[in-house]
Amino acid sequence: MTSNICDNDSFALTYGRARLASSGGQKRYTAPRDPSGEIPNVLHRPGLNPLLCLLLIPLIGVIWLRKEKIEVGFCGTGTPQWLREESTVSRWARTAVGPRCAICPQHATCYPNMVVRCDDDFALASHPFSLGGLIPVTPLCEAVSGRPLQVRRVVQQTVEALQDRSGQLECRNILPIREDPSFVGFSEAEVKFEIAQQNPNLAEGDFDTLWNEALWDAVAQGEIVRSGQGSSSTLTLLPTFTKYLHVACATRKLLYRSFTEYAGNILAFMMCACCYYHNHRLASKVINKLQKTDIALRQLSQRLNSTPRTG
Repeated sequence: MTSNICDNDSFALTYGRARLASSGGQKRYTAPRDPSGEIPNVLHRPGLNPLLCLLLIPLIGVIWLRKEKIEVGFCGTGTPQWLREESTVSRWARTAVGPRCAICPQHATCYPNMVVRCDDDFALASHPFSLGGLIPVTPLCEAVSGRPLQVRRVVQQTVEALQDRSGQLECRNILPIREDPSFVGFSEAEVKFEIAQQNPNLAEGDFDTLWNEALWDAVAQGEIVRSGQGSSSTLTLLPTFTKYLHVACATRKLLYRSFTEYAGNILAFMMCACCYYHNHRLASKVINKLQKTDIALRQLSQRLNSTPRTG
């Protein structure tokens, strides 16, 4: 017992030191050993989790891009340090790696770090894809009162009218309106007359002024394309709007064609389903009546058996 304690004490005193041993005229260091024969684990360095590294690298990149996007800001308002002319970063790296500047929204004044101040009668509205400001996306300035609100209503009415006309023309023809070479657009005079019918409270002069402002606003925002001048001018929607019309029209055509081709089968299936449902209801009613009759007969039999017989 005493010898074991002494051995442990001596190992504890010499633990962590290097012993100098000579072998063949050369000196080498050897680590001390435990008297019990086990080699202690002196150094233990846990490695990094590779999955954690895979998650951290994209996260760091996204944070860096968000920071640079905010510093770049709107065109003409801000530029990060590494994108300036006196920077040592090459020109191709500036244009390939870094984010691009954003266009300042209409009816707003833009400042560095993507700060936006809307004009009077306009309110700042965050973009749906900004996720509450987490993603630096250009906000919008929406009309809330006064003349701008009337202009915005006329713009929406014009876009809806063009969408209805485009949908009717496209679903009637085989080719989409953008692929039809004979299609040049809808007459501005006809669209203007249709919008005027929707605003009967406005005088003719007031509506003309409002129409010109709304048309200019819609063209500036890229919602409508205006071709020609004067009475021969035409209005069309952008391809970004007409592609949804293509999908809707193709879906309507597919449903109509499927119904006309399989109308007999669909009607037969519906009739069979109705008959099955009717028979199922009748069978359920009969089963319920039989169950009630069976319960009543059992109760009557129990009462007869429980009554004592006299005589």
